[in-house]
Amino acid sequence: MTNLKDAEGMGKAKFLSIQDDYCHFLQVTGQKERATSILRESLEAKVEVFGDLSPEVAETYRLLGMADLAQGNQSGAHKKLKKCLQIQTILYGPRDKRTQATQQTMDSLSKAPEVAAKPRQAPRAKPALCTRGPQRTMLGKARPSAAD
Repeated sequence: MTNLKDAEGMGKAKFLSIQDDYCHFLQVTGQKERATSILRESLEAKVEVFGDLSPEVAETYRLLGMADLAQGNQSGAHKKLKKCLQIQTILYGPRDKRTQATQQTMDSLSKAPEVAAKPRQAPRAKPALCTRGPQRTMLGKARPSAAD
């Protein structure tokens, strides 16, 4: 794995794919924390190799979100699954089974007290668009410019 890790281009993509398979193996064998750690470390490289809006990045966010959920970190899970859902909706559309499964998880997670009771930032006051009174002009005449 160490030799593959230093690979560039398509070699790096192959390494990341093999690493995902390895993480799946770790999860199945009960080594979830190690798998989660590897996935976290690989996220930046996946964005670099595959792009922000790629199935690989979406799946990594999904797996990290599910790992947070399993560990009881509902707000962390919500954040990661929300990012996953955004990517899946763009890639697959809202009617795809993967997108719908993530949406169902998000819906049930949104009802959790830790996520639902999270204090939201108050909306910022919007500055007034027109700070001066209305400018009246005669038909056919231009408005005076700010430079006048």
